[in-house]
Amino acid sequence: MEITLSRSSIALRLSEKELIEEYKLDESITLSKFIGFLLSHNLEEKVDFINTVNDPNEPEKELINLITSLIEDYNKKVIELTDFISLQKKAII
Repeated sequence: MEITLSRSSIALRLSEKELIEEYKLDESITLSKFIGFLLSHNLEEKVDFINTVNDPNEPEKELINLITSLIEDYNKKVIELTDFISLQKKAII
């Protein structure tokens, strides 16, 4: 996944052709498709992402930081769940 910046919006993309969600800073931002994307992965695997935005302004930086934080939190939960499942399997054996 990567974050890209165009003249009027910030986009989250899985690939150049596959858009997750696009955000315009002058409109309401809900992150609904992005959160749906994370939830659809069911904590089964970590989400990798690349920030390709160079020299963002302050509002762009805040949005990028929020998205980054959500991805980092999601990835921590993936690790916690994986560790929990591993411990449960060991306890059964």
